[in-house]
Amino acid sequence: MDYFDYATGLRMTKKSSARFLAGSPGTESALTQDDMDIAASVQVVTEEIVSKLPKQFI
Repeated sequence: MDYFDYATGLRMTKKSSARFLAGSPGTESALTQDDMDIAASVQVVTEEIVSKLPKQFI
């Protein structure tokens, strides 16, 4: 729980997670292919988890 704050705070992540992930791109910088790959990977995992949630309650 060093990087996530959703259990006790109002934010999903702590500032330390941004440092862990080498920071987020600023508004003046363009997204890189690595940024897009990480976002796509997170989206796929999130979709898999969310799609399995209703099955637990049926």
